[in-house]
Amino acid sequence: HMENRRNTSRIPARGVSADAGRVVDMSETGMRLRTMRRWDEGRSKWVRLKCGDAVAGVRARCVWCRQDSVFGHTVGVVFEDQGEETMHALHDVVINARARAGEGGAR
Repeated sequence: HMENRRNTSRIPARGVSADAGRVVDMSETGMRLRTMRRWDEGRSKWVRLKCGDAVAGVRARCVWCRQDSVFGHTVGVVFEDQGEETMHALHDVVINARARAGEGGAR
């Protein structure tokens, strides 16, 4: 159900790496990235996400892009609907990230 998916809570992306940039935070439906290059709104790219032993290749579509500095952009992407296998892999990445965000408490 789309309305439920949009309400998924974003989590800090501690320990999550992406080949498209630095992950700021994410949910099972999308993420925020810091990138060196502008990413045009509406453009989709394959992104490889990794957290611990969980790896997912997902198709991400840029919803918005904001220039923060001369060589820095923040990008909001939504994960496009994919097969069940991809969704399971993405779920595992989010589960690992959620576990890492919860460990250690406030510093």
